[in-house]
Formats: sequence, structure tokens, C-alpha cells
Amino acid sequence: MKKFIAALFCLTITLSGCTAAQSVETSSQPLFINGKEEKLVAYMINDSNYFKIRDVAYHLDFNIDYDGDSDSIVINPNETYRGKEPENERGTSPQTVEKSSQKVYINDKRVSDIEIYNINGSNYFKIRDVARSLDFGCRYNKAKNRIELSNEFFYNSADVFGRAKDSDILKVTYIDVGQGDSALIEFPDNAGEMLIDAGTPDCYEHLLSYLDEELPDGKLEYVVATHPHSDHIGSMRTVIENYEIDNFYNSKNTHTTKTYKNMTALAKNKGIVTEFKIGQTINVSKDVSFTFLAPVRDYDDLNDSSTVIRIDYKNNSFLFTGDIETSAEADMINDGVDLSSDVVKVAHHGSRTSSSNKFIKKTGAKYAVASLALENEYNHPSHDVINRYQQRDAIFLATSKLSDIIVTSDGHNIKAYPEDDYDF
Repeated sequence: MKKFIAALFCLTITLSGCTAAQSVETSSQPLFINGKEEKLVAYMINDSNYFKIRDVAYHLDFNIDYDGDSDSIVINPNETYRGKEPENERGTSPQTVEKSSQKVYINDKRVSDIEIYNINGSNYFKIRDVARSLDFGCRYNKAKNRIELSNEFFYNSADVFGRAKDSDILKVTYIDVGQGDSALIEFPDNAGEMLIDAGTPDCYEHLLSYLDEELPDGKLEYVVATHPHSDHIGSMRTVIENYEIDNFYNSKNTHTTKTYKNMTALAKNKGIVTEFKIGQTINVSKDVSFTFLAPVRDYDDLNDSSTVIRIDYKNNSFLFTGDIETSAEADMINDGVDLSSDVVKVAHHGSRTSSSNKFIKKTGAKYAVASLALENEYNHPSHDVINRYQQRDAIFLATSKLSDIIVTSDGHNIKAYPEDDYDF
């Protein structure tokens, strides 16, 4: 985690019990817990954030006790918090800092890999160690320069919230792959996973680090390449090489690039290419299905030829649009395609040549998620597109502003992490 540049205090001191000088400073990075900012005192030691364990226990609702006889912290994540509410104290410049010798027990089992420092007389725990040991979501949001915690997800070392803790949750992660697209859908009740697009050629490290932890069996039941442009299939060959894939749905259009040819050849050699028809619905489970909605015409333009998919889970729907532009949008509307959805993956990274008013109205989306890089040569996303969505009361989320974006559904309700409407 990068050191926060605008720290309030910074000094280098020698810590008791340590063999080398340590960098210690009062951290002013915002902390969001379950989507809400909490004002907790924190210190940054060697570029890692440390918080009082009781403060974290209060907000994530697990119980913590102190055993004086053994000088131990005893944590029970299955019991509700029974302590005091955190004090709104101000962080002060660290005067005394030493490594704590206190032992930590979680569910009566000794845990030895949690770093604790005693700073100004109080114990501060390395937050990532606590998250890993208690198995709750923890990530550093580089786009917002803030720490985010959630007890609705399991821990994932790739700096993205892990699998949903409730088995009936459908989870979609719009992965931050820069100026490209990639989304992982984790179906409820262990019904499998789907990957839609695989970003640019140079995003594979972050993409694979996330997939490695979210796919413990190394398997993807469904993979879709919406169209042959390299910002959507740039790392697809790497995905095909590294994971077992049941069904690979390739675009209806072809391309002459080496990236496309290599991807297609590998998919054919592995025997995973699956044919599909527009209008076809695939039943993932009793409550989940996805439908191929487009292209409804033959297009010379690769963007308009993008495969459009809607995923339905009980009363909620997610629409994935590839890079379609207004001509393909109009054709779907004229053909009476059902575009209604709660969440729309914004077409073509928010380009002004996509997302017409009629199309947005037809979707009726509550959330619009755009995948793109913060600094890009195309001036994406278009302010006109953002305004069109926001004027229809949709919350506009962008990976360029928020990094990896997670949207979940229990079949009736939609939640987004983070949920910061686009501001410009």
C-alpha cells in the first residue's frame, strides 16, 4: 500500500523490540466500513495501517475481551460486540512506539501472525492481518486513496472484496482493467462463475490475481468475448491458458489481429467453443439465467457487433453491452428486445456515440457502471452520457474513479460497493 503523501505527522524512530528503524506516522486515510466513512484513529507503520482492534470490533460487530492472567486478546467473531462505543479522539504524534507482546486468540485458537504495536499506551493492530485472520473483506481503494472494510465478503489478498458470505447472493465485480472491460459474475448457491471479457493485454496480473482466489477450483463455467477489440480480449488467451472453461462464447464477428487469432485458435484447440443464437436463454440454476440479446443485425462495425447479454436473478437483471453504439441500440429497441435491467454496464466506456436517451429509458437502470482508465485519449466518459443516466436517477459508477466495483443482488435488492455517484 502506498504511503499517504499528505500525512499529518511523519517521523522515523527506533522501536523497542525491532531490529531496524521504522517509519511511523498518523494516518489520515479515510476508512469506510460497510460503505460508511468512520472516523477512527489510525497509524501507518511501514506503509501499513494499524487500528485499535476494539474500534474495528464495534463497527464490524464481533466480540473482543482481554484476559489479564495470560495477557491475551480474545476474539470471538461469532459473538456480538459487548464493549464501549469508540471515542472520537484525535490522532496525536506518536511519542512512544513499541511492538506489543500480547497474544491473540481467535475462537480459542492462538494466532501468531497479527502484528500489534503499542502506540502512546494503546494497542494498534495491522488491519490487513485482522481481516485475513477473521476473514472479512479488506481492500485499499487506490482510486479513492482510502481503506474499505466489509463483513459481507470474505477476505481476498488481491485487494478486492472476496466471495459473498451469504450463499444466495449474486456478485458482479467490474474489474479495474484500465481502458478496457472485464467482469466476473459469481452465481448464487455455488452455481458457477462467468467471465465477460478480459481487459487489455497488460492487465493480466491484477485480473489473474483476483480470479485465482475467487476460483478455488480453477474453473469458469462460462466465458464471453463480446467482440474482438484488444481492450476486451487482450488478456483472454491468458485466461484460457490458466483456467478450465466449460463454455466459451466468442463474438459473431471476426478480426485479423494476432490477439484475436491466438485466442480463437487456443479456444478451438481446447474444445471449449460453444455456439449460441441470439434470443437463446441459458439456465444457470432454478433462479438464474442469462440471455443473448444482440447483435440483432449483421454489422461491419466491430463495436455494434458486440454480444449483448442480460443476466436475470429472480427480480433483478444485469445488462452487459460490450461496445455497442447508438445504431445497434436503436435496432434492439426497434426489434422489441427486452432491455429492462437494474444495472447496466455502460456501453463503450461511456463514449458519446453510445447510451442514447431512448436506450437508457428502455433499461430503467438504477446503476450504470462504466469501465475505463482515469486518463485516456478518448475523453471517456462523456459528460453527456453521465448526465443522461443521472437525469434518469441512475447512479453512475466508474472504475476510473472507484477502482474495482462490486454490485450484489439477493434477487430483490441491489447493493454497490463503493456507491459514489460520478462527480465532475
